[in-house]
Amino acid sequence: MYNFLKGEMESEARIPERLPPIDDFAFGARESLSSTDDLLSDGFSFTDSPPSSICSDTNEYREPRRDALVAYPGRSSGTNQLGRTYSPGLPLSMSEREQIVGLYKSGWKICDISKRLCVTHSCVSKILNRFRTTGSVRPKDAKEGRTESPLVIAIRDYRARLGMSRQSEIREQLIADGICSRENAPSRSSINHILRTKLDMRKRKKSL
Repeated sequence: MYNFLKGEMESEARIPERLPPIDDFAFGARESLSSTDDLLSDGFSFTDSPPSSICSDTNEYREPRRDALVAYPGRSSGTNQLGRTYSPGLPLSMSEREQIVGLYKSGWKICDISKRLCVTHSCVSKILNRFRTTGSVRPKDAKEGRTESPLVIAIRDYRARLGMSRQSEIREQLIADGICSRENAPSRSSINHILRTKLDMRKRKKSL
């Protein structure tokens, strides 16, 4: 009887099955989470991923072309809030503009496109608004949408029709045609500025 009880106590006092260390569980969890993130983000991170290219046939993402991220020497550069380096005054490349429109047509939201391509929300909105208005993704020309004033139109007409180039003659003709009065007529320097900037007339240097 004593031996029987002793055997029971020994069986209860057996060492339980050894469990794997916690680090193994943590490592496995990290692997499962990383694989899930890869599926959700299609293999890219929203914040750190560079711009990618869209295949028009399969809508699959490809690695970005190197020429899209070329730095322009001699230009000042900055970094936006998404970590992308840009040059002030330099528009996005045509490939990136077409990519933004392609993602929007595929159902992407503006905020998601902004995070995906590391382009600011306002820049994406401007490109999409221009595409809706004009049907083009080309950057806006600096002179686009500007209309010439009646003064510039009259001076251009005098130059082409009457061959006037002297500021005093042009000023008197503007007053005679009623385009402006003697009180608000442009000065000779103002007319000269219009001739140089609007009509591309440069002062010829006298040959020695």
